Amino acid sequence: MNNNSELRLTLSVMIAEILIPFFLKGLYLMLAWKWIVVPIFKVSQLSYWGATGLNFMYVLIFKNHSKFDGSHVTDLGKELKELGNLIIVMTIEAVLIGVLWLVSLGI
Repeated sequence: MNNNSELRLTLSVMIAEILIPFFLKGLYLMLAWKWIVVPIFKVSQLSYWGATGLNFMYVLIFKNHSKFDGSHVTDLGKELKELGNLIIVMTIEAVLIGVLWLVSLGI
């Protein structure tokens, strides 16, 4: 694989590692808020974009950003392995959201 295609693949993996979980966590937060917080505390529902924005503020305030300091040398094999792990974690999260939905229905 030449340098140009390897660079594109590395960039696409990094974008997938950042964007997909970011938007899915907004969905998870919105659903969890709707199913748990609203019935218990009688507050209004949270929209998808409100939940995504809340998640974005949380990431900016509390997460460690040292991975993206610019001096990080990427290893393509390591990035692909991390993407595989990310897909596994997202699948588990989707199953848990499904279980949470079933519990919220009272089944």
